[in-house]
Amino acid sequence: MADASVAFDDAIKHIMKNSEQYLYQFNFSACELWLCNELCKILNFEAGTGVSSEKNEFIYNEDKKRDLSIYHWDKNGTEKLLEHIEVKVVYPKYLLSHKVNWLDSLVNKLERSQLNFNEYIGYHGWVFFVWTSDRTYSKKYPNPTDFFNRDTQEIKTKLPHCYNSKTDFQCVDIIDGSFLWRGVTKRIVVKGMQFTKAAKQISV
Repeated sequence: MADASVAFDDAIKHIMKNSEQYLYQFNFSACELWLCNELCKILNFEAGTGVSSEKNEFIYNEDKKRDLSIYHWDKNGTEKLLEHIEVKVVYPKYLLSHKVNWLDSLVNKLERSQLNFNEYIGYHGWVFFVWTSDRTYSKKYPNPTDFFNRDTQEIKTKLPHCYNSKTDFQCVDIIDGSFLWRGVTKRIVVKGMQFTKAAKQISV
């Protein structure tokens, strides 16, 4: 059966393997739409076992206000929602100390969705943290590690206890590379984190 946690790992491995291509994309990406499109392409057609077309599973984006949805399609042509995933791209200027912040927004979308579906659906947050050597970010965080460590404890504190993380809410490496941009060398570092409210297992 589809597994969003495995799918997250599949996507990261694919992006790492093709890091030069994606390095340039993250230079321009300021929202989740491009990334969600790319994740659908990767997971449906290019990488891994977290979503399996052989088992009639597919992942779709922007469906009924969900960033990503993993479905199973049965032989009768009926689709069943298996996993709901919200995706966020986070830059250093996005502070959790703000009254309106990205984490609350992400969790609220997952929690609202749970009112309409049963407990056998998995709910997931996929977060992509992006640091660049652009002066806007590097002036406050000259060491990118300071940015990536900044939110870890607060995420653990703010998230409802029903959510867990295989990495204990630590970021995992995705991209770290540089290229010439407007006459100077620009460095971009991307790390990822996922957290999950697992679906209840169906008794056999």
